[in-house]
Amino acid sequence: SAGSNSPQCVGSTLNLTASGGVSYHWTGPNGFTSDLQNPSIPNASINADGIYVVTVRNAYECTSDAAVNVRINRLPTADISGSPIICNGASTSEIHLVLTGTPPWSVTYTDGTTPVTVNGINSTHYNITVSPAITSTYTITNVTDGNGCSNTGTGSATVTVRPRPTGNISGSTDICAGQSAILSISV
Repeated sequence: SAGSNSPQCVGSTLNLTASGGVSYHWTGPNGFTSDLQNPSIPNASINADGIYVVTVRNAYECTSDAAVNVRINRLPTADISGSPIICNGASTSEIHLVLTGTPPWSVTYTDGTTPVTVNGINSTHYNITVSPAITSTYTITNVTDGNGCSNTGTGSATVTVRPRPTGNISGSTDICAGQSAILSISV
């Protein structure tokens, strides 16, 4: 019999298993061969995806073949971008994510100090809504896809926060009905 710990993500260790004999010979994708009963492929690439066949030999020199189909999933990607300008106290949804991989995605981003995770994203294009109090740059620290594969993100988005004007009104005067008053406003 033949088995594996598939599916795995790119960069993980693929473990193949066989039983039923006294010697084993494996062949597989990308020129893979091994005479181990239970070989491992560390740091598996997408090229390790495919069908592996083990030839099992018993003590009587009889052989039998068994096969296992191995799946190596690509790592998801998340690219963040945007450069909106907002007033203090406002929010923006102009931070754009472009995602690849298998949905749903879970994305963790940070403004440099505070990590925030958004789960269950099913669209390849997604906008994050933020309302920073000061100018902040957002980056992706982790993206996990529906296969459980994780990766870091690329790019960054900077939200520039402008202060709101403050106005003061001053002046006081006693007037009679029908007269005008002069008030001073400063910002």
